[in-house]
Amino acid sequence: MKLLITTIFALGFSSTAFANPYDDCILQNMKGAKTKEMVFAIERACIGKTSVDIPDKVSTLRQVNAFSGNYNTGYGDKGTKFLIKLENTLPYDITEIKLYFINKKAPSIKSYVVDVFNEPLPQGAIVVELGEPGLAQIIKANQSRAFVVNVSDLAGLDHFNENYDWVIYATKGIPLK
Repeated sequence: MKLLITTIFALGFSSTAFANPYDDCILQNMKGAKTKEMVFAIERACIGKTSVDIPDKVSTLRQVNAFSGNYNTGYGDKGTKFLIKLENTLPYDITEIKLYFINKKAPSIKSYVVDVFNEPLPQGAIVVELGEPGLAQIIKANQSRAFVVNVSDLAGLDHFNENYDWVIYATKGIPLK
């Protein structure tokens, strides 16, 4: 009797009933993947297929800090970047954010769409291959993440707080079940 109950309990949890749409997509499509490239392609496709627009009423990210500086992204790009540290408290796994910079001196707004959340690398490090999309393109719910956005096309970043205000919103995500 114990074995039957344990087996029924295990079978109940092995289904995708507790998975989110991304996990369901991965489980349905990963069977034939034989190479790392195939796995990464399936992950990217599942991120795109399962990401939805996050409603405005829940899209505001509240626990966010940001710093301008010369952070290494590993691609040899020069110029100032914006390091963002956030905690995802939304009922979504975030797959895209929109970052707005409001110029205080010459009223204008510049926006950036971010869908890859790579942490800064140690100085001198370079990227030799792309990382796993499931790790670089998703900020899981209740997860903290630090990532870099290249904002070198903004003028006056050496006095960032004097020159700019900024706002960040989560725009796409994978709903939690």
